[in-house]
Amino acid sequence: MVLFNEKIKIMDYKKNCFICGHDKFDKYVNDYLRCQRCNHEILDSDLKQKFIINDDLKPNEIKKVTSLESFKSKVLSTFTNSKVISYLLDIGSGSGKFLYLNKKNYLKGAGLEITEDAVNFSKNVLNLDVFKDVKDLKNDINVATAWHSLEHFPPNVLEKTLEEISKKMSPNGMLIVSVPNNKSLQYFIFRKSYAFYDVPSHIHQFSPKSLELLLKKYGFKKGRLITSWPYNRFCMIQSCLNIFNTTHNYVYYRLKRKNIKSSFYKDFFNFLLILFFTFPALFFSLIDILFPERQSVITMSFKK
Repeated sequence: MVLFNEKIKIMDYKKNCFICGHDKFDKYVNDYLRCQRCNHEILDSDLKQKFIINDDLKPNEIKKVTSLESFKSKVLSTFTNSKVISYLLDIGSGSGKFLYLNKKNYLKGAGLEITEDAVNFSKNVLNLDVFKDVKDLKNDINVATAWHSLEHFPPNVLEKTLEEISKKMSPNGMLIVSVPNNKSLQYFIFRKSYAFYDVPSHIHQFSPKSLELLLKKYGFKKGRLITSWPYNRFCMIQSCLNIFNTTHNYVYYRLKRKNIKSSFYKDFFNFLLILFFTFPALFFSLIDILFPERQSVITMSFKK
């Protein structure tokens, strides 16, 4: 995951929506301004982000294939019809795990990442090509992926990155995007307890419409939307837990990022809650299949 360790000048984007140009905003939640036309939400404060790495930078950890990693590989295979990709780019490549686990699916691969530790690990340990500047990428990108990275980009960096990738992408190239969905049923129900409500890390909260409009500006046409079942299941369970925890996303921070102090009582309490909310999560998963545009995460292909 790529994050920017700098103060975000959001004030520059409060007059007009940087996606559709509309000048009317409201607030669905306190931390974000919502465009009344395309429903895009942008952080309503000039807060400073910090670098975040979601994977342990250890070879043995990178080799572990979780249900989420299997899902990503399946998505890549589905959208590309299982064909070997000439040139694959991963935007916000983080530890390099996605590129590493999918080596058999491409001839040439590259990551775009600015977190120094992640870049060094990817290049020196995993032997991947990773770049910090989008301008250093080579031309003729066939497929680019963005797994929960676009919501972290400051607006000006996001636009420059998409513009440059569009220029470097081959004809009929494909962009695969996965981002939290601010029009999801879970966001509507849980609001600030929504698992993907991550201030100030998430500068943007996309709607299906705002994501489509943004990418259309850079020559990408809406493709296929699929069910993001691992994200949806996680979001439902973690959002329910957030209602009963004083620390937002306690279980996720405890087990995944490992950046929060453990507590036996909290761990046991959350274990019981997970058991209780597993069946409601399965029920919501069925709703997500029936109404894919209301699922917690948008995972979609866009054609150049």
